[in-house]
Amino acid sequence: MVGNRSSKSTSWKKALAGVLMAAALAATTALPASAVSSSSSSKLPNTGAVIQANVWLCNTWTTSCGFQTSAKALKSGSAYKVSKIRNTADFNAWGVGTVTVGGVTVAGTSGTARNLVWTNYNTWISDHSGSASATWSIVALGLCSGAYAEVAGVRASSSACVGV
Repeated sequence: MVGNRSSKSTSWKKALAGVLMAAALAATTALPASAVSSSSSSKLPNTGAVIQANVWLCNTWTTSCGFQTSAKALKSGSAYKVSKIRNTADFNAWGVGTVTVGGVTVAGTSGTARNLVWTNYNTWISDHSGSASATWSIVALGLCSGAYAEVAGVRASSSACVGV
């Protein structure tokens, strides 16, 4: 019987080792990234160019979520230099809690919002990217990208939004 117990003990240990290895493998295997995105553009009058707003936000998150927003001036699909281009990232959160980007609270309880603004001069693009962290009680997150450009006294703007 002692030999039989040893055999059962070895089988149990092998089974446990197999389960632990499978769990470790599952924990280190990356899940495919999933995101929502949107884009919108408006004409820059008398230039043949457009100002484009772009937004990308992960849609599989628990406490943090990657994001990207941009404002692009384009003519025939290529970069078009403008005198001023601005991108605004507007976060909205629903639930009780906060959303932070780089330690700055950008959204809070039930739809309050704060935006990140970046302005560039004499170029074609302005953008933001990073990771937004949310408290456990945030139930939905929205992000809008605002695009604004000026060239030769002509102004135009556009916006695009997503939510998860």
